[in-house]
Amino acid sequence: MARQRRPADRRGSYTWSHYYGNFDQDNSSFTRPTTPPCSSVPSNIGDGPGRQLWNFKYGNLRGDRRNVLKMHGTYLFPWHGTLGAFAVYQSGQPYQLESVLPYRPQTGSTSDTDRYAEPAGPGGRLLL
Repeated sequence: MARQRRPADRRGSYTWSHYYGNFDQDNSSFTRPTTPPCSSVPSNIGDGPGRQLWNFKYGNLRGDRRNVLKMHGTYLFPWHGTLGAFAVYQSGQPYQLESVLPYRPQTGSTSDTDRYAEPAGPGGRLLL
């Protein structure tokens, strides 16, 4: 009696990348890492102390995902039922401390938004 193999399909992909620089990430967030270059959201880059390109902006950008592994597969049961699965692993996005405190002597503002208190990205990785 010949043994029949059940159809199974397994596939996957791995990507390594490094996203770094010093471009304006005003429109980035934790849920939306980048926006198109023709965004209608105004920029605050260059709007006072702590928001200049030389204020710790060069480094690993918010959209940097060094490692991404994707796997998926399906299995066909003898009774013609199908089971499928999909899995994704990715390293978290880089983060850095944003604080107005280092710039307080130069500004009256209390906003921490886009005021990096350390170089971009060295604070580790957020796992979302």
